[in-house]
Amino acid sequence: MEEDGIPEIAQCARMGHELEGVRGIYTHVTDEMIERLTAALQARWEKSLSDYLDWLGALDSEGLALAA
Repeated sequence: MEEDGIPEIAQCARMGHELEGVRGIYTHVTDEMIERLTAALQARWEKSLSDYLDWLGALDSEGLALAA
């Protein structure tokens, strides 16, 4: 989430943590933060799935039988 530029308060909320101190009291998660966080996680999921499918295709192209 850091690499995606997600604010620390949104990261903490997503992971079920509380931000300590004054920042935790006066900083709040906005709808825009939630949308950015969700989009970033979705993009990472889709990339990892695509990479995995590419990897499986490479295994199959090497003549290794993949069990269905």
